[in-house]
Amino acid sequence: MTTDSKNRHWPGWVGVAAVMLALVAASAALSAPAPTAPGITILPSPLAPGTRVPANGVTFHALSCRHLPGGRFHAVGRAGSWKLVIQIRPFSGYRKYEIEYGDGAVVDFDVYGPSNPPGFGFSNQQEPPTDQRRLTIGGGLAFLGGRSRLYLGFPFTYDGRYPRPGVARVLGIASCRYPGQRG
Repeated sequence: MTTDSKNRHWPGWVGVAAVMLALVAASAALSAPAPTAPGITILPSPLAPGTRVPANGVTFHALSCRHLPGGRFHAVGRAGSWKLVIQIRPFSGYRKYEIEYGDGAVVDFDVYGPSNPPGFGFSNQQEPPTDQRRLTIGGGLAFLGGRSRLYLGFPFTYDGRYPRPGVARVLGIASCRYPGQRG
């Protein structure tokens, strides 16, 4: 490798030093604490113009989480006047769960906002309308890092405004805080 117009070459030790520096940086990255969760975001879908979600979305950074008696899990997040509620029934541990449409799903989530009150919120319980092109791929929920972070992904979420519901995307990772947990 040349360094200037006089065709001088770097000595071999410079390459060794670069490799050592890369190894030190990689080691520091591995020992660094886990990054904070960026948040679970609800975004309007381009498939339904006029959906009542801000154009830049709404992000829930932290959730208040509880493992309840009777095999239930409950999480609530707030972002301004918006609220995210997640329930798992039956709860069988901090693992991955598939999310399906409809009332009978193991995982239920609802997102309520100032223009989407309860009953009209975005939810996996709201099934896609039958007279429209059906986008019904479902989604998933997973606990990351044990129970400290929760991933939620559901690309086509409908609200309760029929016959032409709003469509939104819900995706991201939020930190879970449990009763008695500091920080």
